[in-house]
Amino acid sequence: MHRDKTLAYVQTRWAFSNGNESFLTWVQKVNLAFHFDVEQRARSYLGWFFNFNGTAGVWRIQSIHDAGGWQSDTVVEDMDLSLRCYLKGWNALYLPHVDNPNELPCTLSSYKTQQFRWLSGPMQILTKSFSNIMRARDISVGRRLNAFWFFMRYILFAAITVGVLAVPPVALWVEDWDWSWPQIYFIVAINFALAVYLYVTPFSVAYLFFSVAIGYFKLWAMISGLLGLEKSKTWKVTQKFGAKQTGGGFLHRIHRPYTLEALLALYYAGMGAAAGVYHSWIMLGYCALMALVFLVVSFGDAFM
Repeated sequence: MHRDKTLAYVQTRWAFSNGNESFLTWVQKVNLAFHFDVEQRARSYLGWFFNFNGTAGVWRIQSIHDAGGWQSDTVVEDMDLSLRCYLKGWNALYLPHVDNPNELPCTLSSYKTQQFRWLSGPMQILTKSFSNIMRARDISVGRRLNAFWFFMRYILFAAITVGVLAVPPVALWVEDWDWSWPQIYFIVAINFALAVYLYVTPFSVAYLFFSVAIGYFKLWAMISGLLGLEKSKTWKVTQKFGAKQTGGGFLHRIHRPYTLEALLALYYAGMGAAAGVYHSWIMLGYCALMALVFLVVSFGDAFM
């Protein structure tokens, strides 16, 4: 930062002290390893916008003042400040070779608390700063478009999530599945991608199913942020346990099911029943599997 006076902040890599503690922490480690080892690294190298991750970094005070100071009108103040600095023409640097220890949420309830903030916050920034991105005069059009895409990719994720939910009713009542080349290409591509994951780890199938299931909670968080619901405005701290283990037997960990996942389990059970009525056995198997996945996640703190 002494050599490059255009740097607003320097971000280092998170290293996880409990990444292999459970399936839940392993899933987070996989997701965040991609974020730090691929996404942040590539964006920094290309000079594109990447957000400060809230810790494990250093800020230049002048850049904070230039961007309008620390503002608390979103639940992701670090990302908000990063964007305002970027729109003022400041740069940032990511150092992938510098590790800083970090603890991952080890219960599903604490993980969902964190994810709600991480997904509702960017939507708050999008509604707050959309016009600022488009009207920024201190950066080029290309850099403006890059910042715009950074947030719009969340919308793409939401559209895909809704599309997956619509598969059973569309296949049963709107358009029958036929084995034409586009469908064959789709099946081959999906299975090839799955094979690549399976080559990496035997837990990949469970990882993919969990990612699909938790995606609807993330979608709800995004909707809350876009609509400015009261829940999205509350900065709730993610519970961490340090060396203390949550422990307890299985029966002690049983809890009331999470409402959203329980409703989705009922939805897929209903779609499975409809598939049985129409003798669509492949769809029946798919819906039964998804119903089981959502049922397990609805009681996630007992199983994870």
